Amino acid sequence: MTIQHYNYTSQQWIDRDLINKKQKKEKLIAFANSVMDNPHYSVEFNSLLAELNLTKKEIIQGFLEYNLDIFSTKGNLVYDSPENRVVLHIHNLLKGSWHITRQKTILEFIKQANPTNAADIGFGVPSKYVKELVLNENQFHLALCDLYESAFSFARVLLGLWDKSWNKKIDFIKTDMDKNEFVGDFDLYIFQDSIEHTYQPEEYLDTYVQLSYPSAKFLISLPIGPIIPRHFIAWETKEIALNWLKQRGLKVEASKSIFVNPSVDLFAEEIDENYCDFVVLCSKIKTPSLIQ
Repeated sequence: MTIQHYNYTSQQWIDRDLINKKQKKEKLIAFANSVMDNPHYSVEFNSLLAELNLTKKEIIQGFLEYNLDIFSTKGNLVYDSPENRVVLHIHNLLKGSWHITRQKTILEFIKQANPTNAADIGFGVPSKYVKELVLNENQFHLALCDLYESAFSFARVLLGLWDKSWNKKIDFIKTDMDKNEFVGDFDLYIFQDSIEHTYQPEEYLDTYVQLSYPSAKFLISLPIGPIIPRHFIAWETKEIALNWLKQRGLKVEASKSIFVNPSVDLFAEEIDENYCDFVVLCSKIKTPSLIQ
């Protein structure tokens, strides 16, 4: 049997890419609508859009810009808009997405850490654990920390829809990770896909390990795979990530790899279908100064 090879012309490659991009765009629009039109979430989204003075069309456009080509945007300014916060919230509710699995893991690890207070640094948008553990069960006091006002303006509206008395359980702290600012003493520091967004992640995490309580714990998700333009660091393997944490003075108490779902997490097409988040719950090594 002879294997036939087809040689595409330049125009055929262009045409094929346009078809693939069109199909991807259609899928992304369907994903966004599947969340916003879902009977479980539609009232919430209608209220969010009304309070934030946004339209569904603007959110769809923001969803496409964020997901269609992740290499088209660099740095963190993409997060400085209310549209993007709604987009991130959609991600947290999208059925089959790795965001769903990651939120469940974060919630489980927080229960294991059992803090009386916690700081979520670069929180993006309030996620599953905020609603269930902080607001519904009142298990601990939370500080949501971010640089952009869009994070706080969106959070105010969403938290108000979840619980009218949310501000008795949650504080806001504006902080710039690039300035190596320490937000204060907490039992637990949460970095959900945020540590890789600062220019000097080693120096930043070192500061927290050095200044925090000896009993403080750290819940961190680290991207395993190639670096992307929105990040300033990546770890090729879990082993490299574990060694990096050890060098920071942390030891892992629990961990889980959250792999992308290629049929839903379409951004992975441009990176690696094995791309994953390595979620770790860490405590401090007693003598970090002795680590070489």
